Amino acid sequence: MKRINLLLLLVAGAGLLVPSINNTSVKYAETSVDTDAILDDALSLIELNVDANNVVNDFRLITYGNYGCSITWASSNEEVAKIEVVYKDSGAVSDIICRITRPENEDVSLTLTAKASYTANGVTTTKERDFTIKVLKQSDIEVEDLPLEFNEDFTSYLTGIDLSNYYKWQLVKGDQGNVTIVDSLPNFNDMIDGKKAIDIRSMRLTSEIGYRSKLNVTSDQLTSGTFVLEGSIMFTGETNGVELELMNGDSSFIGIKLDHTGFYYLTTAGYTKASSYIPKEGVWQRFRLEMRMSSYLRFYVYDWEADQYIEINTDNPSYIPGAGVACSSAASVVDGLQINLLTGSKEGHTYLSDIKLDSLENLALGKQVNPNREDGIGTIANYEDEIIGFEEDASEIEAEPEFEVHNRFNEDEIYTENVDYTVSDKRDETTSNGYKMIIHTYTVTLTSTKETKDVVVTYYLDKKENAPAIVDFKVSHLQAIQTEDATLEPTQGYLTISGKLFRSDATIAYAVLDKDSPVPSAESVRNQTVAGAIISGSSVNPSRDIEIQTQGLDLNKEYDVYAVAYNLYGTSPLYVSNDVSTVINISTPEELYDMTTNMETAGSTFRLINNIDCSSYDWNYNPEKVIEFEGVLDGQGYSIENLNIESTSPETALFNEFSGTAKNLTFKNVSVTGLSDTAVFAGIITGGTMDNITFENCSIAYPDGANGGEGYFGTVCGRFKGDSNKALVNNLSNINIIDTEIKGP
Repeated sequence: MKRINLLLLLVAGAGLLVPSINNTSVKYAETSVDTDAILDDALSLIELNVDANNVVNDFRLITYGNYGCSITWASSNEEVAKIEVVYKDSGAVSDIICRITRPENEDVSLTLTAKASYTANGVTTTKERDFTIKVLKQSDIEVEDLPLEFNEDFTSYLTGIDLSNYYKWQLVKGDQGNVTIVDSLPNFNDMIDGKKAIDIRSMRLTSEIGYRSKLNVTSDQLTSGTFVLEGSIMFTGETNGVELELMNGDSSFIGIKLDHTGFYYLTTAGYTKASSYIPKEGVWQRFRLEMRMSSYLRFYVYDWEADQYIEINTDNPSYIPGAGVACSSAASVVDGLQINLLTGSKEGHTYLSDIKLDSLENLALGKQVNPNREDGIGTIANYEDEIIGFEEDASEIEAEPEFEVHNRFNEDEIYTENVDYTVSDKRDETTSNGYKMIIHTYTVTLTSTKETKDVVVTYYLDKKENAPAIVDFKVSHLQAIQTEDATLEPTQGYLTISGKLFRSDATIAYAVLDKDSPVPSAESVRNQTVAGAIISGSSVNPSRDIEIQTQGLDLNKEYDVYAVAYNLYGTSPLYVSNDVSTVINISTPEELYDMTTNMETAGSTFRLINNIDCSSYDWNYNPEKVIEFEGVLDGQGYSIENLNIESTSPETALFNEFSGTAKNLTFKNVSVTGLSDTAVFAGIITGGTMDNITFENCSIAYPDGANGGEGYFGTVCGRFKGDSNKALVNNLSNINIIDTEIKGP
């Protein structure tokens, strides 16, 4: 049985007053409670998340276990491992930390005891479980005793454990770890010989995460005045970016950054792109920084094909031969290496391994051993991902492309089909807006390593004598015009008309009118004779994608937008977008989904302009796209209906996390299934305001056959999370829950 955290139960348990909350006809799908089984299961799932045989520094202990069991801890040797409880301002437990004092002479083994407590029907039951740890004797880890040399190949760390659990690395930014140790890679490359790596996964984060390790670099250690940092880095997919910064106290002394677009280095003007070198996806890149305490940087990357280091910041106008580029103020001490995970909406991975730091004398510029495979799928060329054609010519155009497959590790090498690789094809056919869509998914498989890569080609076929039709017609909300000095016009705005047009013989015509003006005819829009038009125009569309920007609109007004497409064979129906303003309108399930997953608009104002029926929409819940919504959602009295969200991940709901404003909205026939922090509206609420929200005939459940999860299930939210639950709850009013069911396992 998972923890049921229905809103009314939560506030009643906290002894708080919630204004105007109705809880009519709520069903509970709980039966008898087997507390022994609950406690056994909760205790069995606890992991210390630290190398228990090599404890050298403080580490966190969990405060809540599975099923919402509260966990307390005791130590058999408080002199070596002291349990410290940290409280929030509200009096709730924030953290439990095991504070380590390393013995002077010998390693010490001791016992940590976890006590799990569970309350049912007013009765609290407890059980205990012991964990044995070994605390290593003292060694030279203080900054003043650290040698200049620093080596980190992650080989001594357990795989799957977050980096912050090891004494070398402390979580200094952010409230969650997101970097794990790996000893193998998905089927695209090898590990560096004898080394492990850290896997830095890009996620939709609202704040940066930073890990820091102690260093001790001083001027008197450097005979030549120069020290060196080397490492190996690789990325797959599109990434938000990772920074490696050498620190002087809290200040960045020298830094580099990598994302999927290139390498960057820190200058007095911020991060500057090294335009002379583009990193390759799925390839280990060896980087080298030669630095002076006077803050000059020479930035090298090893060119595997040329078999030598190349300097990649020489094109900077301030570059000084033999010294490099001035990066920031000088420093007398470098006392930390920091890895920063940057915010963004990308979902790729960055891998980092084999980091070394030493003086120039001890870490000279030299040849490197290539750790990469010899074969890998690189660029696949000689095809188009979208092809426009006519049904009459389908047999001619719908043929397998003659792919040009390059070796990722040597792009000059082109593989031979049926010798070096094979291609399989999956064909799907459907229709959309009158077009026939034929989708071919070609899977390229490398013979030597079995590495695979998919290529999707979509054919849009129309009859030759058809009038054109616009697919995915959309008009953006009003946005302020940016001036030449990068400021925003206070009253002048623009909007963007977008969509797709799968014909090469069409012209787009449009007209913008004041809200509630008479609806024009398609012919008048085509001929640009619409009476009262604020803006009108036409554009020959030479490509598949439509993007037309209008100018000179008033940010304080609302508009109606009309468009047509036409060719020699006729004119399309009239496409309409009403009530366009600075507020983002939601009229479809697709727009609803975009609101909850688009980090760029997470602070914007939205409104429903009709009921949203999601019965035929596949809500693609992605646990790597977790964002916190901080904007405004006004339902305007409309409802979200027949929404089904299924996941075996936490924070499953319409919003993963919520701290904004929501009002005047009804949820009908909504079903949500998740592992923990699961609800209809929000997985976690960290603040904000909710008013006049109704939940009718909804269900919240734990996935059939699943295991794990912390629990927390509710209608409004899985749980409240913040420094003051009372403040959060008092911002809820007129919440109506009708015929809603919550099921634990």
